[in-house]
Amino acid sequence: MNTLGEKIRRLREEKEMTLLELEKLSGVRAGTTSDIERGRIKSPAFDTVVSLSNALGVSPIYFCDKRNINIEEDKKVLSVLSDDIKRSLLEDDFLPYLVIIQKAYKKCIPSKFIKTVIEALEAGIDRRIKEED
Repeated sequence: MNTLGEKIRRLREEKEMTLLELEKLSGVRAGTTSDIERGRIKSPAFDTVVSLSNALGVSPIYFCDKRNINIEEDKKVLSVLSDDIKRSLLEDDFLPYLVIIQKAYKKCIPSKFIKTVIEALEAGIDRRIKEED
């Protein structure tokens, strides 16, 4: 159940969004998204997943997790992150942190621990910004 394609379609339909509207927001071709939704593409490129997740307002981890995640809870987590953190998480040097968080979710590591990791990331980014100034 809850395949990548099913999750994308459910989010898109909840937002009453057409494939073409999602294409405009994400930059991912409507045909590609349709193929993902129908299960024709089972493992799209990571940047495709990131683009779709940004357009649909969820974290990329939401699509990687096999469990049912409460979308509202996911949005709460994203809402507490600063724009700097959100941008930085999508930079190449922060992708390993996304993998760590994804693995933590899959192993059912408590969200408090994941929050601690995010706070540590935030502190590191703050330090890096101060060093650049």
